[in-house]
Amino acid sequence: MEHYRLGWLTDEESAVLLELYENSTWQDFDIAVIRAHEMISTKSEAIPLIIKVQEKLPDGNPIMHFSRAARNQPENMGKIIIIVPSMVSFEMRLMSRILTVMKKIFPGKRFVTFVATYDEAVALATQSNVAQMGA
Repeated sequence: MEHYRLGWLTDEESAVLLELYENSTWQDFDIAVIRAHEMISTKSEAIPLIIKVQEKLPDGNPIMHFSRAARNQPENMGKIIIIVPSMVSFEMRLMSRILTVMKKIFPGKRFVTFVATYDEAVALATQSNVAQMGA
């Protein structure tokens, strides 16, 4: 049984999409992020990463997993966009606070923008790529 799905958002390979399923563990998260970073590293331009999560985080402490993901970001990491259906759950508010603190610990790394829908995430990823092409 799959615990996540990872692939290019479109055939143009301009953004990576990672969908974490309800049965995902932190080990699944770690493996998926490593694979996403590898995909992003195959390109020369900045590549956004869209992550679709469920309402509840896996059991355990998320800090070491988020910090490892931040430390190991490829040089060309674009925006990181997390689709969260609702920020009202305790887990999602906690994740937001942890990532805010990590921004200060890892300056210069890409951090997260939260959106509520897939369409918002795709729009942000597309804007990111258009802005970079014009730069």
